[in-house]
Amino acid sequence: MNPLSKWMRWTLAATTVYNMFGVLMFIPLTSFGRDVIGWPTVHPFYMWLVTIWIGSFGVLYGWLAKIGRSDPAFLMIAAIGKFAFFALNFTFWALGDFPFTAPLAAAGDFITAILFTIWLWKTRKTF
Repeated sequence: MNPLSKWMRWTLAATTVYNMFGVLMFIPLTSFGRDVIGWPTVHPFYMWLVTIWIGSFGVLYGWLAKIGRSDPAFLMIAAIGKFAFFALNFTFWALGDFPFTAPLAAAGDFITAILFTIWLWKTRKTF
């Protein structure tokens, strides 16, 4: 586990909050947020799966911010996932399947993917 700089601890704390908003967006009990943004609703099984996934990562981000250490492999997977989520939203918007609000709502994922990548690059000599 690598020690985290202050900026990275704040990044992880903010990402925790951002992910909890994601949980509210994908939880199958309501579709209001998805309707506003333009994300499709699918079978509740998949919505719960995404909700659990986003929530689990959010809890882990919060835990790492609290303890002040992180594993590079975890943040590498996190950066890939966050970039992929943004890229999918951008791609489906570019294809005309999603409104512009979809990649806009996922912009926080793109930003945190960049910040995670910067941290990984800066600490690459230690792993």
